[in-house]
Parts: sequence; structure tokens; C-alpha cells
Amino acid sequence: MQITEIRVYRFDLPVVGSYTMSKSGVAEPDSTIVELVTDTGLVGHGEACLASPLYQPEHGPGIRAALDALAPAIMGAEPTRIGLVHAVMDATLAGSSEAKAAIDIACWDLLGKATQRRVCDLLG
Repeated sequence: MQITEIRVYRFDLPVVGSYTMSKSGVAEPDSTIVELVTDTGLVGHGEACLASPLYQPEHGPGIRAALDALAPAIMGAEPTRIGLVHAVMDATLAGSSEAKAAIDIACWDLLGKATQRRVCDLLG
């Protein structure tokens, strides 16, 4: 299985009332959804969402910019070899843990789908 396409979406995640973090409320956190499409037809999904009012204007676009930098590096990678995907991401871009986490989550989603196991069981 190889990654053949990476799709990135911005999504406002509305909440009832507001989400409170550090004594501040956020009504619609800026969420980023990642889809990893494979040559087998399986698609894995991951998300990065920072719900802090202090970082909303900077972090959502920053996560998506990091994903733009990471995408070419992991294209063609075997997503179920999660350690290898991590090594490639770390060699490509320092920091950007939120963007890397969204890809990591999508890889675990693909591993679960490929093995027909729940991710919670894969993680132990």
C-alpha cells in the first residue's frame, strides 16, 4: 500500500456555547482534516485542531502550511510503516507536531482499515 494523494481541508468546528481553554472561550476552533488516499483505495483520516484563542489566527494556517511541506515527502510512502513515516516527516521539517500528528492519526486509521482491527486494539 502506498500514499498516492494527500488532501487537506480547513473546517470550522462549531461548538454549542463555547469551548473554554485557559479561561478563554472559542466558539469555532479552526480544524484541519487530512485524508491520505492509497493505491488500494483505502483512505485514512486525521485531524489537527488547536482550540486556544491565542493561536487561532496563526496556528490553523501554520498547520496547513506544514502539511504542504510534508506532503511531497510522504507521497509514495507505506502508511502502515508508521515509524518510517515519522522518520521521513522529522527529516523533512523540524517541529510542526500538530501537522505531523494529523498525518500520524491518518496512518493509524489506514493501518486499522488494512488489518480490519480497531485502532484502540492496535495501540494496546
